[in-house]
Amino acid sequence: MLADLILLEKYSDLNELKEKAERLGNNALILAKTFSKEELKKLNEKIKQEKFAFFTCHVLDKTDARELNDFKNSADFIAVKGSSIELNKFAASQKKVDFLLHPFSKEKLTFDTGTAQLAKNNEIKIAFLFNEFNSVQGFQRSQMLKNAFFTVKLLKKYELNALFFSGARSLNEFRAVKDFISLSELLGFSLSQSKRFIDVLPEKLLEELK
Repeated sequence: MLADLILLEKYSDLNELKEKAERLGNNALILAKTFSKEELKKLNEKIKQEKFAFFTCHVLDKTDARELNDFKNSADFIAVKGSSIELNKFAASQKKVDFLLHPFSKEKLTFDTGTAQLAKNNEIKIAFLFNEFNSVQGFQRSQMLKNAFFTVKLLKKYELNALFFSGARSLNEFRAVKDFISLSELLGFSLSQSKRFIDVLPEKLLEELK
């Protein structure tokens, strides 16, 4: 099963999202956001009426174990946006976290050997977001790629699993499967590794929810 994770501000028209995903070769969508409890409850009710494979992911943007526990049973997945060393270490140390999203920036590397070891111990998946690379240009993109290359080296060293998603914040930012494979290979993964991260691993994760 080919899946994408998106980061829209509102999830009002699920049919529009389904059609866009299917045109690009994805047959599952993970709807990610820092939800309120009421917002997530309403979205889960809408998803129950859909035949398409929609899943929810609550995104933590601070080191809050209470919030993690509050949403673990109501969202299909829990992710942490890796915007700092502290958030990365928090995510990597929590067995209840499923994804660490883009644990580096255009300015600095915030993913180190200690975080990699914690992620290994707790089986945290590291997700690269296509849209994050697309949102910067010139020197900033070069710096982000440099930080991504180093992160990939650590993933290989510690045998961590990677995931590749669009991280789309609008319909125009959705990406096809071939784009994820191209990005994965650009960052240093082999074609066979890329296919496992983009095809096999997401299917396994979604199957475990059934």
